[in-house]
Amino acid sequence: MSAGRCGCGKSCGSPGKHPISRHGVHDATTDAVLIREWWRRSPKSNVGIATGAASGLVVVDLDLPRGGRESLRALLASGRELPPTLRSYTGGRGLHLFYAKPRGMRVPNAVGRLGDIRDPLPGIDLRGDGGYVVAPPSLHVSDCRYGWDRRRIVPLPPWALTPARAMRPKVAERLGVSAGTSPYGSTALTAQLEGVRGLTPGRRNDGLNRAAFSLGRLVGGGELPEALVYEALIAAAMATGLGQPEADRTIRSGLTAGKAVRNLSIADCRVSMRIGWLAC
Repeated sequence: MSAGRCGCGKSCGSPGKHPISRHGVHDATTDAVLIREWWRRSPKSNVGIATGAASGLVVVDLDLPRGGRESLRALLASGRELPPTLRSYTGGRGLHLFYAKPRGMRVPNAVGRLGDIRDPLPGIDLRGDGGYVVAPPSLHVSDCRYGWDRRRIVPLPPWALTPARAMRPKVAERLGVSAGTSPYGSTALTAQLEGVRGLTPGRRNDGLNRAAFSLGRLVGGGELPEALVYEALIAAAMATGLGQPEADRTIRSGLTAGKAVRNLSIADCRVSMRIGWLAC
């Protein structure tokens, strides 16, 4: 980051937060020689910390200006509390709470959900296996730096672990009442989400892109609202361990391509009808 602009030199969707290495968070290392070489090549880069099994850390990401404060109040009202631990202040006026990962347990990433809480928690995300967070003294796009509030790291409270059943919500039931969703679109989205959740490392990006492309065609055809498709895909992708910036780019690319194909098909159909035959 420099002067509020991302160091990648492009107009990207996650300035200062996306990996610059080929394999993203999977290139994370503690090799001091390699790290010094990275800094030599990219002296204005930010710092990222891999979460989950890679570091033994799990991070609760609080976006306070975007619903995090209200969600924290809801947690307290339900009798849940996030115990004091090592934390950092983010450049976007949020907080990262660092907890020790439970041994022998896989902790999936989650967006807007935590533990066994059924209701959505806007502004609260969980970074676990396959995820990462930006760390101090990184520079935010707002020109504010991340900073530490040093405390002893404590274990993640058991209630904050997401039960396996919570990773497979009844999407069809939730979509049935969504405006702009047809029965066919709802069924197709449910099937694609199941497929995405089953993706394994090495197949996740390609599988996610294919799912976004297929659903993008339905968005273009008016079967599904794009915002709902994006929200569902990003949550499913992060549950497999993909980081949010990486998943965001893959989903947006697939949706854009799918909508373009659908719109082209419709346009071709209209031209064909004008000359007396139907080709779609």
